[in-house]
Amino acid sequence: MANQYVLGVDFGTTGTKSVVYDLKGNEIGQDYFNTTTTYPRPGWYSQDPADIVEKSFLSAKGAIAAAGVKAEEIIGVSFTHICTSFVPVDKDGNFLYNILLWCDMRGADQFPYIRDCWDKAGIDEVADYAMTGFPLGTLPTLSKVLWFRKNFPELWEKTDRIVGMHAMLCKAFTGENYFDDKPGIAYSKIADATKFEYNPEWAKMYDLDVGLYCDRVDTGTLCGHIPKDVAEKTGLKEGTPVYAGAGDQRCACTGLGVTRDGMMSLCVGTAGVAHAYCSRPVRHKGGKIQILGHCCPGIWQIEANSSSAASSVEWFKEHFCQLEDANAKLMGTSVFNALTELASKSPVGSKGLIYTAWMAGADCPRFNYDARATFTGLTFAHGKSDMIRSVMEGVAMEIKSMIIGIEETIEQDVNQIRVTGGGAKSDFWNQIMADVFNKQMETIKCAEATSLGAAMCAAVGQGVYKDLQEAAANMVQVDKRFDPIPANVEIYAELFDLYNRFFAATTPDFFPGLNKFQQERV
Repeated sequence: MANQYVLGVDFGTTGTKSVVYDLKGNEIGQDYFNTTTTYPRPGWYSQDPADIVEKSFLSAKGAIAAAGVKAEEIIGVSFTHICTSFVPVDKDGNFLYNILLWCDMRGADQFPYIRDCWDKAGIDEVADYAMTGFPLGTLPTLSKVLWFRKNFPELWEKTDRIVGMHAMLCKAFTGENYFDDKPGIAYSKIADATKFEYNPEWAKMYDLDVGLYCDRVDTGTLCGHIPKDVAEKTGLKEGTPVYAGAGDQRCACTGLGVTRDGMMSLCVGTAGVAHAYCSRPVRHKGGKIQILGHCCPGIWQIEANSSSAASSVEWFKEHFCQLEDANAKLMGTSVFNALTELASKSPVGSKGLIYTAWMAGADCPRFNYDARATFTGLTFAHGKSDMIRSVMEGVAMEIKSMIIGIEETIEQDVNQIRVTGGGAKSDFWNQIMADVFNKQMETIKCAEATSLGAAMCAAVGQGVYKDLQEAAANMVQVDKRFDPIPANVEIYAELFDLYNRFFAATTPDFFPGLNKFQQERV
């Protein structure tokens, strides 16, 4: 049999990356291009859609060259991308505005209007969550779309399509239709998160027409073929099939092999993001956990996130570890490895020092943005090694709160966690997390789980594998496994109780007062 490969194109917040994989999930070659985010005003985050398209083409061409494979050996292409972002286009496919990114907060001023629409329709936030599976916030595209309509009425009149990032890439690579990914339909906040379908009545509440939105398709659906002009720009063969992929965290979950109940993916990057596989539709009783689709058609993915994960370690390094950083640069080694080694000199529990991982407030499931990070329990007996370890332990305890929220939502235990992101590179931190969670942790050999998930969608679309479960069995390779150590689990259970008691004690009065002081005095 001739050599066969699949290409995963990954549009992330800071750049576009394309990776060529063989059909066993081995990386053959990749290329990456930085992209530029503009900040017109505080809380506004935009990117140039034409620049994203161009660099996606370039990264595909570079990856194929780096892999050293023939264009005809690539049997399929698929995409993964940032979510909750959109760009308006006119009837001729011209971009009318820059991409409003997932982190863009300008839609917050539409919340009163949204609530007014609910009042007029006779529903409340609970009913909205029951339908859409998504809490009100600036993350879903709804508030951003409404902001654009209000502030640019002349452009809104010209808007023919509200285009998500998958649809943008699909149109660019095929020259055919705008197909968005069905797993991410809940991000629109005008959809039924149980049926994965737009709800015209929900859109009508906001005087929106679902006809403005792109058609949604399951992963692995044939979206079109590479035309001649795109073949010249990407190095792909004309006629190469293009298959539907999904958003970044959906593909990362798939690329980690999370394809059955009881499994969860965890990305320990700047933020901590957890996604659990769920074979039935569910909702969080408090309406705080996000319900999305999984790459496996007809399956749900339950999302929770924390804003201060590996970024907490990065913050500590920047402010307190200049010597370690300088030494690492001099030796050509990783400062993260040096900090991990230093942390390992502290005992389990950091001698009773607790770091609360609320650098940007407390996210899911606490949702208290007055909360602030602290070191609690400092004494003269504590040193730098204890502080570094306590940061790692505190991040793990905050993620444990997310896992509990997810388990309450799916009404079953998570028994296996696949971890990725910068934090997953540390065996020491992985063991801490296994002990704090009292769960088995695993890493995979592929460093690019997100693009691997997209490549798996292409492999299934091409018929190499019958479904993503079979693709995972063949393309996802487990690297290391970390089982919880009973003695450590006992210590961390006691600390986790203190962690929660500290939050309960400081939430009613102290943190609101501290936040008020920071807003007024800093």
